[in-house]
Amino acid sequence: MIGIIWIANIVIGVMDLVLFVLITSIVFKDYNITKARLMRNLLRFSIFMVVYALSSIIVSIYLSMRFGYEVAIPLFIVNIISITGFILLYNVINS
Repeated sequence: MIGIIWIANIVIGVMDLVLFVLITSIVFKDYNITKARLMRNLLRFSIFMVVYALSSIIVSIYLSMRFGYEVAIPLFIVNIISITGFILLYNVINS
């Protein structure tokens, strides 16, 4: 059975994914307008982070089936720091 902390980890992973899909769409739109090299590199980074978010969700689901709170709580703390950084990045790119 998946505990509440694991569910929170998976929800944060989904939030990461949604944020990076938004960031990727913003960067893609800007790249199509400017064709700047920086935008191309940001687009690559954003696509990489979408893959990261997807793999994070998959790993969290896998770990939730094998481990308890001793793994869930540290991962939850790391995910909170991660989502905070992603939100800050979204605010910078969107401004």
